[in-house]
Amino acid sequence: QVNNCIGDGVLIENTALLFQVSTDPDPSNDQATASFTTVAAANNGCTDIICNAAGCIANLCTNNDHCDAGVCVTDVVVCNDNSLCTDDSCSSATGCVFDSSNAGDLCDDSNACTTNACDPVLFCIFPSEPSSTTCNDGLACTTSDHCDGAGTCGGSSVCDDFNACTDDFADEANACACSYAPSVAGSACSDNDACTGTGAAEDACNGAGACVGGQAVACDDGNACTTDTCDAVLGCVYTAITCDDGNACNGVESCDTATGCVAGTPLVCDDGNVCTGVETCDSVTGCVAGTPVVCSASDQCHVAGTCNPGTGLCNNPNAADGTTCNDGDAGTDPDACQAGTCVGTSLCNVQPKPKSSGYFKKLCKQGVPKPSHTDALTAADALCVGQLTATFAGISTPTDICEVFDSAGSGHDSDGPNSKECQKAEDELMGLALNICRQNICIDQEVDSGCSSHDSHDRVLTTVSASLATTDAILSDPARNRTVCKDAKCLAKEINNGKGIHHVSLTLSKATGNKSRLTWESPVMDDGSGEASMYTIWRRQLNADAAFTKLTDTTALTYLDNTVSTLNFEYEVTFTIEP
Repeated sequence: QVNNCIGDGVLIENTALLFQVSTDPDPSNDQATASFTTVAAANNGCTDIICNAAGCIANLCTNNDHCDAGVCVTDVVVCNDNSLCTDDSCSSATGCVFDSSNAGDLCDDSNACTTNACDPVLFCIFPSEPSSTTCNDGLACTTSDHCDGAGTCGGSSVCDDFNACTDDFADEANACACSYAPSVAGSACSDNDACTGTGAAEDACNGAGACVGGQAVACDDGNACTTDTCDAVLGCVYTAITCDDGNACNGVESCDTATGCVAGTPLVCDDGNVCTGVETCDSVTGCVAGTPVVCSASDQCHVAGTCNPGTGLCNNPNAADGTTCNDGDAGTDPDACQAGTCVGTSLCNVQPKPKSSGYFKKLCKQGVPKPSHTDALTAADALCVGQLTATFAGISTPTDICEVFDSAGSGHDSDGPNSKECQKAEDELMGLALNICRQNICIDQEVDSGCSSHDSHDRVLTTVSASLATTDAILSDPARNRTVCKDAKCLAKEINNGKGIHHVSLTLSKATGNKSRLTWESPVMDDGSGEASMYTIWRRQLNADAAFTKLTDTTALTYLDNTVSTLNFEYEVTFTIEP
C-alpha cells in the first residue's frame, strides 16, 4: 500500500513504500472462501491524518478527505498565487500562506536612489526616489549629494562655475584641483532670455564657453485684439488692446479677433420732441437732455400754454373772461380780462382840469420830491406812469419822476435823441401821464389837436389816449431826433395846458345883482420855476373892436365885476410871473 502523508503542512512526495503484513486473528475458520478484515497499523504510519469512527480529522491543507478501508484518502491543496514576489506554503491550521517578507531581499539593486520593490507580474522593479532624497555619489569632490529623481545620485562639483558651456573637472586624486574646458559647440544651454531658443535653433554653446541665443520666439497669437510682445523673463506676453476711444458719444467700441477694433454705434440723443429742447452729447457722460420749452403765460389775461412737439411753439390760451387784471390805467376800475385783453371800466367822468408840466415840476427840487402847498408826488403816481408809458417803463418812485424833470436841462443843442427839444418833450409827456393818472383829464377825452407837423406820421389824433400813444412811441424810439421830439412836445403840451381839449382856466359866472364873477387857476411856468404873483383884469364889450380896458390888479384867483349893465362883456386876465 502506498500512502501520501502530509505533516506540518508540507507536502512530501512518495519517499517510501510501506509494506505491511496482515495477521489473521482467527485461523480456525481459514478456508478458501472465508472473509477477513485487514487491520492496519495505527494511522497507516501517518501522524497528521487520523481515520476513526467519525472519519478523517480535518486539515486545511487537504480537501475531499475520506476513509477507505481505514485509510484516510485526501486531495492535496495547491497553494500558488502565481506571484514571483511571494513564498507559497500551506499551514494545516491556517491554510495557504503567501509570504512576501523576503521580496525586497530578492529585488535589492543596491541603489540608494531607487526603491526595491517586486511586481507580481514584472517581478523586481526599482522606482526612483524623490529628488530631495539624500545619497552619496562616492566622490570626494562633490557636495550636497542628492538623488536626481531619475534614480541617479549626484552632487554639486566643488569646481562648478555655473556656466553650462564649460565642462568642469575636479581631480579626485589631486585635492579636487579644478579645470575648465569649453563644452562642445552645439551643446544645449540657456542664455536666460525667454525670447530666444525655439524651433530649429535652440540656445547652444559656441565652443568657446559661451551660450548663444537661438532663434527668436515668435509671439504672434493670430489675435488682432492683443498686442504681442516678448519679455526676457516671462516670455510671450499677450496684452489686450483698448478699443475704447474715451468718447461716450461714439457708442461702445468692440474688438474683432480678425480685424481689430470695431467702431461703436454713435449715440442718437435727439428724442424727436422739440419741446424738450435741443439734446446734446457729452463725451464723458453721453446724452444730455435739452432745456425744455417753458410755455409761460404771455400776460395777465393769458394762462400757461402747451408746447407743440413738432414745432416747439407754445399756444397762448386766453384766461377766462372776467379774470381780474390791471390795465395800467389808474383811471379805470374794475379791470377784467375779455377775450385775452385786459379791459377797464373808466372812472374818469370829471370836468377836465389839466395841470401844466411846470406845475408837476414844481413838486420837485434838484431831482428830489418837494411837496408844495397841499400837493406832493406819490408812489402811486410813479407806478401809474411806469405802467402807462414805454418811455418811462420801470419808474416806481417819486424820485424817479423828479429825475426825469431834472434831466431836462442837460439836453444838447444837437439834432440827436438827447437834444433839448427831446428833453422838453419828455417833461410834457411826464405831465400828460400824471394828469391822466390823477384823473385831471380822462384818457378818452376828445382832443382837437393844433399841432401841425404831427400829421406827417399819418395818424389821426382824436383822443387823449391817441395823443399819449403817439407821443410815447416817438420818445421811446432810440432813433428820435429834434424834429419828431418837437411834434411829441406839442401833442402833450396842448393837452396839459388845456388848449387841445378846449379847456380854459378862466370861467365866468353870474353873481347876485346881475354882476359877473371871474375865477381862474394860477398858471405855472413850464420849467416850474415860478408862479403868478399879480393878475390884471381886462374887459371890453362883446364883439367890439375896441381895445380891452384895464379894470384892476389883484393877487386873488377871483374877481367880482360890480358893473350893472345890460351890455354883454368879454374878459381877459393877464398875469405876471416872478421866477
